[in-house]
Amino acid sequence: EEKMNYGIKHQIPISTNFNVLKYITVTPGINLSAYMYTKSINKEFITDYIPARDTLVGRDSSYVRTNTQRGFAGGYDANFSTGFSTKVYFDYAFRKGKVKQIRHLLIPTLTYGYRPDFGAEQYGFWKKVQTDAAGRTAPYSIFEQNIYGGPANGEQNSIGINLNNTFDAKVKRKTDTGIAYNKVALLQNLSLNTSYNFAADSFKMSNVGIT
Repeated sequence: EEKMNYGIKHQIPISTNFNVLKYITVTPGINLSAYMYTKSINKEFITDYIPARDTLVGRDSSYVRTNTQRGFAGGYDANFSTGFSTKVYFDYAFRKGKVKQIRHLLIPTLTYGYRPDFGAEQYGFWKKVQTDAAGRTAPYSIFEQNIYGGPANGEQNSIGINLNNTFDAKVKRKTDTGIAYNKVALLQNLSLNTSYNFAADSFKMSNVGIT
């Protein structure tokens, strides 16, 4: 039995950014991956008859057998995303007290991501195997025993939103020469985020995260 598990994985991220309508930054990107191995697997459902012994009655025994197939096996993966972000400033002025002004910087980011379903039959990276005598089946990856695995199963077609918040204050202080103002950080990079996956069968919307 071969104990060494080796393979090659290539990853090519491509991205850029540009401005639209002066204030909106657009960041499109695509990630490409390739997998190369010298083996893959194939699974099959086996039913054996176990003969009677002594007083026991003969019976059928079934199981899923995993076969290793030698030879070149390759796969690929890809996903596309694009983000839209801008900056919005809110200023709150105060006439009394030491705090003269609070500035709220809001950076909203809207991201769209798409990834094809490389678990679909036409790609050949994922297959189905019968798992019991009732005819139930389960999917499996032909690369699941390889070091880097392979393309994931399932389509992704999602929109995500992130709201990043920063609060700074301008605080008054007295000096020997008069009055000066210091910038004080109140809250840095408080983010709220969530996403919605149109391709999911259930639980399309993720929980709202706070970081």
